[in-house]
Amino acid sequence: MTGKDTPHDHSYKRLFSHAEMVTQLLQTFVDEDWVTQLDFSSLQKVDSSFITKEFREREDDVIWRVKFQDKWLYLYILLEFQSSVDPLMAVRMMGYIALLYQDLANQKLLGKNAKLPPVLPLVLYNGDKRWKAATQVKDLLDQDIPPSLLRYSPDVHYLLLDEGAIVDNNQIPKSIQNLVVALFKLEHVKDLQEWHRVYSEFTGQLLSSDQHELKKDFASWLYKSFIRKERLGLNPRENPISDINDFYEVHTVLANRIDEWERQIADKAMHEGEYKVIHRLLTKKFGELPNWAVEKLQSASSQELHKYEDHFLDAKTLEQVFS
Repeated sequence: MTGKDTPHDHSYKRLFSHAEMVTQLLQTFVDEDWVTQLDFSSLQKVDSSFITKEFREREDDVIWRVKFQDKWLYLYILLEFQSSVDPLMAVRMMGYIALLYQDLANQKLLGKNAKLPPVLPLVLYNGDKRWKAATQVKDLLDQDIPPSLLRYSPDVHYLLLDEGAIVDNNQIPKSIQNLVVALFKLEHVKDLQEWHRVYSEFTGQLLSSDQHELKKDFASWLYKSFIRKERLGLNPRENPISDINDFYEVHTVLANRIDEWERQIADKAMHEGEYKVIHRLLTKKFGELPNWAVEKLQSASSQELHKYEDHFLDAKTLEQVFS
């Protein structure tokens, strides 16, 4: 990950330190035949017992391994939170994979035949801008060279999951199937009512889960993403939480905010209905409304709209309605 991690980044990264999240990520978003052959019960997070200190200091992303046809497949998840897209991501990933292979060799984890294990390099990007960078090294090479020379050039192809593009393009079902789908949608859905719906389904799944550590990490992510950042109209000073790892306490703060949203949504819907009624009545009686009258209606409160309706009954002119 480039740049300095924010608290949000760290809490997001911790979510993918859970086998359940990695399983759902692969099963939902990696549309490859070999995924069905993975033994997800064998998922192991690669830690200091596998990777040397030198490598860990170079990159602090999430590495897992899983059994594939009685062999280990390494899953390198690189989490990207930077605001700008890295055009040389393919080169970065090529370097990380080379370091991973080198460390596996140094630790004598390649087996008797010294064959390199397969690696799935996966870039999980949650920035606002859509990802435009090349996903393979060969697309970054100067093509104006002889093919006989080009064939000696290195190449690495990584799998890109651009969360925002996935959500914007409706590439996932409307119903929330699992926690990873909910995570992507909560991060990127901009419509308040849709966020409310997703959050309600998400909490229903998480509350029924018996994975307490995953609940704690989701609580930390929710707090740092929505309360600490003062998104959705929340203020951490007005919503003090004694323990940000307590999912139920964080959920209570968000649930109270959702109740307020529901009231606001209901009030807005009622106000829009009142506006349409008086607009239709005035148009029918006085013809097409001038701009000043429309502006009056649009800026009116519900109480003022009721007053205009009362005036409408006796008014002979449009001006008398607004007097």
